[in-house]
Amino acid sequence: QNGILDPKQTTLQVDPSRPHFFCIQIENAHGNSDVQSEEEALLGLRRQLRVIEIEPTALNALYRVLKAGLLPNLEYDPLETARKIEETAANIDPVMVRINAGEVLAEAGSVITEEQAERLHAYRYQLKVYQDAGQTMSAEFIDHMISTLAMLLIGIVYIRLALPELQKNSRKTVLCALLLLINLAILRIILEIDETYWGEQSSPWAAYLPFIAPIAFGPMIATLMIGPTPAIILALLVSVFSDLMQGAGMAIFLVYFLSALLGIYATTGARARSKVVRAGVLTGIITALGAVFLGFDELENTVLINQAIIALATGFFASIGVVGVLPLLEHLFKITTDITLLELTDYNHPILRRLQL
Repeated sequence: QNGILDPKQTTLQVDPSRPHFFCIQIENAHGNSDVQSEEEALLGLRRQLRVIEIEPTALNALYRVLKAGLLPNLEYDPLETARKIEETAANIDPVMVRINAGEVLAEAGSVITEEQAERLHAYRYQLKVYQDAGQTMSAEFIDHMISTLAMLLIGIVYIRLALPELQKNSRKTVLCALLLLINLAILRIILEIDETYWGEQSSPWAAYLPFIAPIAFGPMIATLMIGPTPAIILALLVSVFSDLMQGAGMAIFLVYFLSALLGIYATTGARARSKVVRAGVLTGIITALGAVFLGFDELENTVLINQAIIALATGFFASIGVVGVLPLLEHLFKITTDITLLELTDYNHPILRRLQL
């Protein structure tokens, strides 16, 4: 039995590289049939007519007559198709793959294949099941908890010994804590998006994830409002916690910390918002170079280029965020930066113009 599909029914188009089949129902009977497009059916008609030994003129006339009756005879049923898909999927036995303890599911910074994406999805699902059951005290969790507490302790001890003036100023202390939380919250949102969308399919976004995080965002604000020394401590904490949240490894931590340090250096003494933007672009350049250096021997050129572009864009938009959020934080914490002071000395400022009258 042959069937001719209507080319207007785009839902019947299939990918030749993927397994597929057609199930045609004719008068309450099912059978696997040969499904053709109109073009394929006409080509088949020509091949069959060539077997007949008649004059070419008569052959063409016969072809035109038969062509008029060669019409699509299949009607697409979306409900029946969905039912068949569900029925077939339910009858497929799951393939069990055993993962040994300590085996790496996917290398950090590499392109995730379909098999690796499925493994990561299964791992995250089981991890969520254990978390819901209260079984979260794994070795990895304990290791991350100890590392986090150690870094917090180091930061507190350093502030008490080297920055007693920061400890006495509660507003600046709260500001540092707020910037740390904002930085980590942004990364947490990115990770949630990755787990709910990118992590469930084969996508190169998993390789781009470490370079989307705006690590220098908080440290640059801290540099402008408090000073470079507290900003360095903040950069260290943000880099460590971001690396622990992703499990990316020491190399990514070094890239994070180096880019944040250069952002602090470029922002120190800034008296114009344009310098802040340039500092953000500099952090993006450093992160992009780090991405290229880390994946030069392992990743495809397209992935490396995309990582570099994403790193540059992240640095730029982080600086735009700093410029936009800075006035709000100045107002909330009653701290005036050099940028605002310089803007207040502008003779075109309404207050100065009123005093000149």
